[in-house]
Amino acid sequence: MLYRDALLSFIRKESDLYLLTDMPGNIGDHLICAGTTELLVSGNIQFKDMPVGDVANATRKRGTLLIPGSGAFDRRWHECCPIPYSLLRIISEG
Repeated sequence: MLYRDALLSFIRKESDLYLLTDMPGNIGDHLICAGTTELLVSGNIQFKDMPVGDVANATRKRGTLLIPGSGAFDRRWHECCPIPYSLLRIISEG
């Protein structure tokens, strides 16, 4: 419960929370996404889904995009984040 509470406390500080969804991956990736969704729901945290295919066309430039998992950012795990880092920077800078 300690990690759960710490994560929820950190996430609650963010506004306009979006959860990146519909990412490709294996069953482990989908379990991580399901667990992230369950964490947010159980913590009564308001969020909206942001399908990975919609990020490039997102009109809302403010808020926090929560990307479940972490292996997608490391090429050692034979994949990379499906969203170009330059696009994430543009979105975050608004």
